[in-house]
Amino acid sequence: MVFQFPLFDRWKFPKQDSFFGVLTPFLKKLPTDHKFVIEIRNKKWLDARFADVLREHNVALALTDTSFMPRPWEMKEKFDLITATSPMFAG
Repeated sequence: MVFQFPLFDRWKFPKQDSFFGVLTPFLKKLPTDHKFVIEIRNKKWLDARFADVLREHNVALALTDTSFMPRPWEMKEKFDLITATSPMFAG
């Protein structure tokens, strides 16, 4: 299941920590026998810390192909884009 979050303005979530304050408890409640993906549209939040939160809960990161978001090759040196594993691909 994909959770696609819009671009949040500073009135909804002033900082990344405000978003994590809602996201982290939500991720903790997700069933572990299902696969989940999250897409965000706040480019400043797309960082190693966000990836670590997703990785902690085995949630995949979706990258969007929009003009205002960084491309994968622009981020791959900054942090690991792989945030989830799937037994389907385990060898």
